[in-house]
Amino acid sequence: MESNPYHECYQWKNLKVNTERNIEPPQTGCLKALVSQDHLILVFQNQVYTLNLKVLYWSQFNITKTGNPKQLTCNLCLARPGLIVEINSSGTLELLTFETEKVPQNFIQKSLSLANAGLPRFTFSGMNADLNFIYVCDSMRDASNNRNETVVYQLNIEECKAVKMDIQGSQPCGRNQEKSVFSNEKLFVFGGKSIETSQQLSDLWVLHLGEMRWEKLPDINPDGLIAQLQDSPSIFAMNDQILISKMVNKTQIIQSYGLNEGVWYDPHLISGSPLPSDLNLVTKYHDTIIFCSGVYAHLLRIPLKQKKTEAVKQEVLMKELFETKKYADITFTIENHEFQVHKCLITQRCPYFAKMFESGMNESHSNPIPIEDKEVKANIFEVILRYIYLCKVELNDEIAEDLLKHAHKFGLKDLTNDCQQFLITEIKVENAVPYLHLAEQYEIEQLRKACVIFIAKNFCEVLNRNEPKEFDSKTLIEIYDRKPCPFH
Repeated sequence: MESNPYHECYQWKNLKVNTERNIEPPQTGCLKALVSQDHLILVFQNQVYTLNLKVLYWSQFNITKTGNPKQLTCNLCLARPGLIVEINSSGTLELLTFETEKVPQNFIQKSLSLANAGLPRFTFSGMNADLNFIYVCDSMRDASNNRNETVVYQLNIEECKAVKMDIQGSQPCGRNQEKSVFSNEKLFVFGGKSIETSQQLSDLWVLHLGEMRWEKLPDINPDGLIAQLQDSPSIFAMNDQILISKMVNKTQIIQSYGLNEGVWYDPHLISGSPLPSDLNLVTKYHDTIIFCSGVYAHLLRIPLKQKKTEAVKQEVLMKELFETKKYADITFTIENHEFQVHKCLITQRCPYFAKMFESGMNESHSNPIPIEDKEVKANIFEVILRYIYLCKVELNDEIAEDLLKHAHKFGLKDLTNDCQQFLITEIKVENAVPYLHLAEQYEIEQLRKACVIFIAKNFCEVLNRNEPKEFDSKTLIEIYDRKPCPFH
């Protein structure tokens, strides 16, 4: 019998809606589901249906069109009570206003031109709104490092003016089809497809608007269920958690990232009514995910506080052992630096150390034990030990390449993959060929493929810096086969 990969089950609660008014929304044609002031709002092209979530009865309203409004789309988002907005692909800002006293009513749609707004285009994977602003993500090639990065535009709703936000630090790689959600002055961006490599991403970033900086949060386990998806799932923010939800093999799962704990929890199986195929119809209400079908409202309550899993408890213990060196029984020396470790732990988690002690190498009989590999620097060795204990790494341009080499030597597959994914996002004209040689030397296939694709797309620029003899014939043929046809 196969083991259950899920941590526990969540249960949908199906509530029958009051039908005394003989009002029921159509089964098709809904563009977006939103929640405002204890009411679920279903927006159609010419009508709005609202469900009072306290007494569960529907109301129906026609949308009054003023001026020459455009067709609404599923990019609608609630800016504040009384205002729903979207940036329309036709180059307009669509405003859907409504009264908020007691119940949402008197819905009015109007259009404002964005011709002079300062946006580079009007089609985005998604958008989020807060009070007077709409936030949209886009990709832009940075001239200094010659790679696509994610940039964020802030559109002032009242003035119809947009600015590209000046954000500090590392930027997420350029992508499309990403999912994003706004919560507590923070914009969370998950997944999507890389502009450079077309690779499916499973990374999670947060933009701190107050500090104007990006922060990369830990990746989902690359072997996990969510990470294997070929398209982006739905995303919610509630209860100090980021929730990722999707149907996988006809099974509905949800996985959460704890913002306070800084870890991904195990995936949860969802039993009961499944999510609809159109995820634009799903929204949140306090600590509950909600959608409607027919005469039923389906509610999925997410616990306000999750108990710490054994994995979280173990992480706390490993951090204490690594930092305090308590009960450490072995010392390694490298470049006049000493590193105290726990033999039973490093031999269980690292094939290199397991082989060292199992084979009876001369080094294993001494204490302290010198690391004879002259290529391993003390700072890299410390990062490797930290990863063995904590399964976490903070990557940057200065260490990623060397760390990949030695992670491969030490048999740390997950760390090798983390370095590989980082280097893929850092590929540019001046390093594409060295990264390609590195990938070929250590048989890192994803990095190799990403380099080949990048070189094919930027062939002339790369060739100006490198001789054709730097490529073997097989790789050169592969690059030529991937080059864009000049007649297309």
